Amino acid sequence: MILSLAKSLGFRLDSPRNGTQPKFLADSLPEVVCGLASAHPEAGTRVADRACVYQPETNTFFVGEFKIERAAGEAARFLHFACRGMSSSCAEGQAVEDALAHFGSRLLCPAVSADNGAPSELGEALYRSYLEGRVSNAALRRLFLTRLEDCEQAEMALSDLVRVSS
Repeated sequence: MILSLAKSLGFRLDSPRNGTQPKFLADSLPEVVCGLASAHPEAGTRVADRACVYQPETNTFFVGEFKIERAAGEAARFLHFACRGMSSSCAEGQAVEDALAHFGSRLLCPAVSADNGAPSELGEALYRSYLEGRVSNAALRRLFLTRLEDCEQAEMALSDLVRVSS
């Protein structure tokens, strides 16, 4: 799912050097751990709630039950994390991560209802704008590459992208 999302947005998976995307993205793919018993205690509750969760601290997908729309959203979370240099984000950047996760879920699973998964108005607006051709792959790549050191600026960039494309 990660590779499908990355390819659809125009990321190169084997780029040895590129200032605008992760080097060797294919080599950064997370470990996948199935079953709650083997999940990290902190992730266990989140996995029970969401069926699948990406934990950036360990670069691991924990899967309690495979639900494609949830896995697609977590794939988008991983891609954003990898694109910003595997650095942690500030708490306020959660809205940007949630919007990108919702966008990725809808892009990879368009038949899934917009209400499924973690609802994100910005994510749904971004998805609609993308479908209507008002948001380009290049703009989406820039959004995934946005570092969240300045969370307010990142949220404004996302809001501006959606507003300008409307």
